[in-house]
Amino acid sequence: MKNIFSIIYLLGMCAFVHSQNVYYMPPAKEEKPVEKKITSFSSLEKALQYNHPEHVITLDFAYTDVKVIPKEIGKFKNLENLNLSRRRLTRLPNDIGKLTKMKRLFLSGNNFTSFPSGITNMKDLYELSIDFTQIKALPKDIKNLKNLQILNLISAGLTELPEEFGELKKLEYLSLGGNNIKKFPDSFYKLNLKMLTFSKAYLSESEKAKIIKAFPNCRILFE
Repeated sequence: MKNIFSIIYLLGMCAFVHSQNVYYMPPAKEEKPVEKKITSFSSLEKALQYNHPEHVITLDFAYTDVKVIPKEIGKFKNLENLNLSRRRLTRLPNDIGKLTKMKRLFLSGNNFTSFPSGITNMKDLYELSIDFTQIKALPKDIKNLKNLQILNLISAGLTELPEEFGELKKLEYLSLGGNNIKKFPDSFYKLNLKMLTFSKAYLSESEKAKIIKAFPNCRILFE
């Protein structure tokens, strides 16, 4: 069992990935209760042509032919779940920040060289996977993600975490394996983690001992 957090992540992905890739809510009728229905689009282009983007709550385009995310993605204002894993994307448009109701965002395996700035506008974000990228650093306004509980940063090219990282008070599951972080900021030890994975090769014995002491109720996996 190489990485328990990865198993949790994969289970989350299994729950997220559906045989159809778009969930939407049809317009409400006063005389009848709203019914949740499922439909799907064969491409992002067709999704963007949909006449009621405000009804779309999930888009799953992992392992599809999506190569560029246009700024029109911002019109899905009620989108809660977005999967763009393994698309070799190099950037996301600033309009991604308009998706303020986002809860789960999967960006694994893309070619980002910096953290997409619009993500920190997603105040309701619960789960973020941006692993196997080369973002290299997290922005200071990562602290804006007050509801973030699951964060997957495996092999993201990180060498440090910002001091503001410790303001993620709801963060419980954090995976940092494959990053070259030798020391954590003081605020890190104020987190309420339940599970942490990390590459022990980069940590001194004193730093490992400090982590273990700081999180007595946390499942810590030093890979």
